[in-house]
Amino acid sequence: MIKPVLFMITSFFCSQPQAKDIRFVTEELPPFQFTGADNQVDGAITELVRAMIKESRLSASIHIYPWARSYQTALTRADTIIFSVLRTEQRENDFRWIGKLYSLTTHLAALKSRPDIVVNKLNDAKQYKIGSVRGDSGEAYLKKKGFISKKNYYTNSKYSVLWGQLFNGRIDLAITNNILWEYEVRDAGYDPTNLILIYQLDDIASDLYMAANRSMDASVIDKLSKALEKLKKNGQYQAILTKWQL
Repeated sequence: MIKPVLFMITSFFCSQPQAKDIRFVTEELPPFQFTGADNQVDGAITELVRAMIKESRLSASIHIYPWARSYQTALTRADTIIFSVLRTEQRENDFRWIGKLYSLTTHLAALKSRPDIVVNKLNDAKQYKIGSVRGDSGEAYLKKKGFISKKNYYTNSKYSVLWGQLFNGRIDLAITNNILWEYEVRDAGYDPTNLILIYQLDDIASDLYMAANRSMDASVIDKLSKALEKLKKNGQYQAILTKWQL
């Protein structure tokens, strides 16, 4: 009697859509997500994602790549979910959106040693060289606002290069946000106290989401969405943010 029961239970779980191995992709973005001890993905949002996976009873793995690769993977590979991704008008139809993870404000940053850089309105910034990560929402924002590639905005593959360009004088400004810039600058080997946020971009997307490839099974999206809602209601979401001083 025992063997048939075990067989039925195994068959049941294997037949469920959520039993598939879901690939979560992200980028180095401390303190939200980063490569920690033993090359394991760590961080505040990573901890939240793992809690969502556990609550949803998914079989899943989490991978860190450069942003452009993670984004392209989520666009083109089935059973792939990306976090933390800004929800923008341009991206709205590219993914199936699962839930909001966190909210930010976006800024232009400059070196304190550059008092000559003055931005009172966005058009003022067009006389300077602005840096952004390739494929990031900041690049799309600059294009939409009339900035021209390799004239007044420049892109690269990762944040460490972005901050290196700013500190070495190859660019004048960098697009960043109110939380992540200090971690990124320090991780790149520079002193964040030498920087200042000089202008806030109020009309740029600021909500970080989890999003799925458009072919993702609807039941997986539903389970993750409900898991996030539950974690917010039962206090685990806020406990994770508090733990990471967010």
